[in-house]
Amino acid sequence: MRSESADSARLRHAFREVVALSALPAAWSAYRLPQIVDDVAEVLLRTLGLEFVYVCLFHDELPIAAARAKQGGIDTSGVAAAAERLLASGNSTAVTIPDPLDATRSLRATVSIGGSASELAFVAASADQQFPMEIDLLLLTVVLNLANTVISRKRVEELVEENVLLRNEIDERLLMGSVIGVSRSIRSVLSNVDKVAPTDATVLITGETGTGKELIAREIHRRSRRAGGPMIAVHSAALPAGLIASELFGHERGSFTGAMQRRIGRFELATRGTIFLDEIGELPPEMQVALLRVLQERTFERVGGIQTLRSEARVIAATNRDLLKMVGEGTFREDLYYRLSVFPIHVPSLRERREDIPALVEHFTKVFARQLEKPIKRIAKASMARLMEYSWPGNVRELENVIERAVILAPGNDLIVAPGLCPPPAGKTSRRGALPLRLEEMEKSAIEEALTDSGGRVGGPAGAAARLGLRPTTLYSKLRKHHVDPARFKRAR
Repeated sequence: MRSESADSARLRHAFREVVALSALPAAWSAYRLPQIVDDVAEVLLRTLGLEFVYVCLFHDELPIAAARAKQGGIDTSGVAAAAERLLASGNSTAVTIPDPLDATRSLRATVSIGGSASELAFVAASADQQFPMEIDLLLLTVVLNLANTVISRKRVEELVEENVLLRNEIDERLLMGSVIGVSRSIRSVLSNVDKVAPTDATVLITGETGTGKELIAREIHRRSRRAGGPMIAVHSAALPAGLIASELFGHERGSFTGAMQRRIGRFELATRGTIFLDEIGELPPEMQVALLRVLQERTFERVGGIQTLRSEARVIAATNRDLLKMVGEGTFREDLYYRLSVFPIHVPSLRERREDIPALVEHFTKVFARQLEKPIKRIAKASMARLMEYSWPGNVRELENVIERAVILAPGNDLIVAPGLCPPPAGKTSRRGALPLRLEEMEKSAIEEALTDSGGRVGGPAGAAARLGLRPTTLYSKLRKHHVDPARFKRAR
């Protein structure tokens, strides 16, 4: 009867301890990992009435350890070293360990080695010759499970935090401080970005080389509901024609010579995110058909595969070519053009938004001065005037390169852009050719402004032709001459 009474008392004690231990995760959730390890050692020492306990967690390949003895104020370094050797040996059977109070005596110990690097390992020692009993092992298991659950959650939080920081760093480098500009044209672009970003609509971004089409695509992704997913960029012109299908849709092992293993395509990688198809006008005809199927049916197969996969990626495409002209020439599918151009956004050239040049120059100067550790504080007035007068055939990318070269060459606090850093493009250097070029730019700008005001309508009393004092047939001729698509000026309904 006495034995049953003693066992019942121990069971009641264990039950009370388990109930009390269940509150630990709430407290540990506010602790950092070293605090959790330290508290686990203290809790085990108190709950099991131990003489000594050593708890260890490996974090970033470095151990976080805590040693506790029942008798406070004594040196536990020797016993802690013995515990470390026990853990390193991998011996988890019944063992003994020196008594921290009397090295000539031994304590009975139990060893637990974490199942992974993210789990606690420990050595618990007691003077009780029956240690560890089943109740002891139960309490040890409860404490460790509670602690490991919190630690696992902490590690996930650290990874998420690290991921957010890396994403912010990548965004900062790629976006160069987001889209910069105060002009009416760039504000119109950003307004369209705001409208289309929350949707899953396919976007076609057009504009000359170097205007920042990929920047706009990343801005759409960043402002969308898919911002937490990946944005996968595919530069069509950089891919060999025979490998485009494999890049976009993946391939199965053995599907062609050199396919040694399965490859996941960009459309699969972009699941729950965005796929950005740059230079879409460079796609060969057979790939235009495959892409059209993905846009229409949202399905595809890997090269050499028979399993039909579903695409969950949002598609944003970009081109510096006149796709409508290519449609007329038969080099680009008309049905694919209209599938891509659900929501067109045209990025204006830098010469069409010259009022943005000072802000861009200031931004690039700060970025490169910081990177190159140059004490540049001012931009010479003559240099700014030279930058404002230049035609910028390479657009924002060329301006960025010019400013980087100027920062490298800057001798002091002033940024000086020498005439040779931005020479007139070949074929446009003479005074004789400058005026016609400028007049063409002004004509195109006036046409685009009229189309903006008319919402893309060419004919009719409120159409762009009437606003310009032209016949609709004449305006259509000029639209073809300047490669202007009236459809991109239509207002979203």
